[in-house]
Amino acid sequence: MNKKVKVTPEQARAIKLTKNCNNEKTVLKYITQDKQIPNERFRALSELSLNDLMNAFTNGYEIEPQFKVGDWVRQDVGDGYRVGKVTEYNSSNRILVGFVEYKSLFNAYTETFDPSEIALATSEEIDEEIERQLWTKLGREAGEFQEGDVVVRNHGCGDRAMSIVDLFGEGITASEARAAYSNNELEGMFPKELFIKF
Repeated sequence: MNKKVKVTPEQARAIKLTKNCNNEKTVLKYITQDKQIPNERFRALSELSLNDLMNAFTNGYEIEPQFKVGDWVRQDVGDGYRVGKVTEYNSSNRILVGFVEYKSLFNAYTETFDPSEIALATSEEIDEEIERQLWTKLGREAGEFQEGDVVVRNHGCGDRAMSIVDLFGEGITASEARAAYSNNELEGMFPKELFIKF
């Protein structure tokens, strides 16, 4: 029995696509001529030897682990994406990813993926997800300010100003707080849920 070839997630995607499009002969032609494959969707296969590629086509392949437990990953969904954390990498090259539902941390769930179906999240995507989860802990959408919240603006040079979100014009309205949040003018907030009454 032949040992399965180890490939990168990018090569695994290209192998799947090659098989789905019945392009094995075309790809093998480039490899036998020692030429780079011109179509970038298949180009990762140029890095494999002819024997390894033929073995992958006929006997299958194993995907080299690219992710480790605790990594933040993204999965493209329709026009957007979602970000989760790798919770397990099992022996059959499947990755278990944990996601948190919007508006409720109690609706956390996991899904299993082939490594070719996900990618490492960028630092911006991770920061955005962490902030979304902070809002979720409050049971709110991101930027959903409520009466009684205290927002903190940073005016530069260490100067800060605090305002209470209220409806009576003595502080800042929820819509003004939301606009300041959208424009990155807020340093943070003290949500009303954390107020301790004496």
